[in-house]
Amino acid sequence: MVDLAPLQSEYDNMLRCIRCAACLTSCPTYVVSQKEEEGPRGRIAIMRAIVEGQLDITPDAVTHLDNCLLCEACTQVCPSGVEMERMGIAFRDTIAQQTPGKQQLAARVAFGWLFGDLGHFRTLARLMWLYQRSGAQWLGQHLGILRLLRLAEMERLLPKVPNRFVIPRGQTLGSGPTAKVFAGCIMSTAFAPTTEATARVVAAFGSTAEFTRAQVCCGALQAHSGDLPRARELARQNLQAFGDGDEPIIVNAAGCGAMLKHYGKLLPEDPRAGRFARRVRDVSEFLASCQPKHAPRALDLTVAIQDPCHLLNAQRIFAQPRELLRAIPGLKLVEIAEPEVCCGSAGIYNVTHSEIAGELQQRKCANIAATGCEVVVTGNPGCWCQIQAGLPSHIQVRHVVDVLDEAYAK
Repeated sequence: MVDLAPLQSEYDNMLRCIRCAACLTSCPTYVVSQKEEEGPRGRIAIMRAIVEGQLDITPDAVTHLDNCLLCEACTQVCPSGVEMERMGIAFRDTIAQQTPGKQQLAARVAFGWLFGDLGHFRTLARLMWLYQRSGAQWLGQHLGILRLLRLAEMERLLPKVPNRFVIPRGQTLGSGPTAKVFAGCIMSTAFAPTTEATARVVAAFGSTAEFTRAQVCCGALQAHSGDLPRARELARQNLQAFGDGDEPIIVNAAGCGAMLKHYGKLLPEDPRAGRFARRVRDVSEFLASCQPKHAPRALDLTVAIQDPCHLLNAQRIFAQPRELLRAIPGLKLVEIAEPEVCCGSAGIYNVTHSEIAGELQQRKCANIAATGCEVVVTGNPGCWCQIQAGLPSHIQVRHVVDVLDEAYAK
């Protein structure tokens, strides 16, 4: 007997759907497939039928529901207030509880052993650094080994791993009120220079940036895979690490920020969780509320901005990164078409659903290239990897913080 309790808890959420179709043009899987069952209202109809006992959890139903990127584009435009990500996580939680022994080994290793322990994650990142610097990567690419193993496209998604990582030990930079920087997994390793730049920019805008010790992974990948117990375990560790003060918690990865702001709902029985969530600020959200200590230097750049789904849709942050970039003299900001359509990254979606993700990548990169920009900026590492792998080499992909650091660094 399948325990439908997680999905049943979202029944009122399902009933809000009035099938108006306002969501269809912003749903990435509907946009590329034009199939009702690959759109939000089709998925809601499937989940509602399961809860009402009209449909079993069939492999076909699982496929359509698992194809959802949980990008929240439909939630952003829904006139009835449907929250699609909540439903999607509840369904995956239901499936995970139904077949706990059948969870794939790769998922257990990735979400438990790897992302669940930053020491393990740093070890993998160091091995990746060695692969990229030892000549093994060059050989794999030039001898056709990666193509033979069907890993060439996946390998293109890898960022270049830097020589050093950010290991939060309580170190600080700058002067002024304390702002605690969430370093994360990928941002503290593969994107460590950007996380160091985050501290410099926070300091340049009048605060003391602190890399708070004992922090761990945010738990987003675990929650989105249906492993809510592990996500809650990581959340409790972060609550303990960051304490119960009122210092803002600054995040430079949109997916992590959305998850951290969700802790109140993830741990409703813990009063610390809601207070923690209210302290979380995306780095652009935080900086836009501050005054820099000095004027920025001019940058002669034409910059397109790519809105990560979990910044635009989940956190409803749109204006702040644009305000910060427009304040830089000489910088020309251009907008891309279809900003609401996901690039296809979505955590590890571009690995687990490579065909759909590839179509979305091509669509996003074509829209970026059409702007004529020299640089495209984003605020999420997954988006960075996804669009970097699909863009022509003359367009540079940068994190928005790296551009701000160039403008405000002394």
